[in-house]
Amino acid sequence: VFGFNSYHPTDHGFTLGAAWRVFQGEVPFRDFVWLRPPGTPYLHALSMWLPETWTLPATRLFYYLQMTGSALLPAVWAIRFSTRPWALTLSSLIFLSIALHSFPAMAWYTVDGIFVASAGLAALAASITSRRRRVGWRIVASLALFAAPLFKQPFAVLPVGLLLWTAIEAWRGERVQ
Repeated sequence: VFGFNSYHPTDHGFTLGAAWRVFQGEVPFRDFVWLRPPGTPYLHALSMWLPETWTLPATRLFYYLQMTGSALLPAVWAIRFSTRPWALTLSSLIFLSIALHSFPAMAWYTVDGIFVASAGLAALAASITSRRRRVGWRIVASLALFAAPLFKQPFAVLPVGLLLWTAIEAWRGERVQ
């Protein structure tokens, strides 16, 4: 496991370097070359407000929280409908441990995109099944699914899918209440 004080010889400072530049007031694409959507440097620029010695451990902790949320948010929703919730929880934890051991703990745009997309899809699922809090869940789903392409380009299909789902609901006469 790549702990809080270890170094991994990959693109470890790549995202944090861009985040530092955003924190200094520079804009991706205008002031420096950035070949990905701009969400990740802006998200991780928030960690630059921390004291210098806390930035790297904080971004690693954020990575672990994002990966845990990506694995468990959909599982928490799906457990309500499962006949074997222990199996769903166990499989989510197994996949989480594989993912945590397959990629270094660092700020990375794919992890950000997967987390936001996972949260958006879980909120969309909750909005479909919840009658009392349907509007609230749909707002969360809309914000997350429309934000996902700001982190990872292929996730541009998510807002389109949400719009199609909403159009189908409207066509069928279902109202969000």
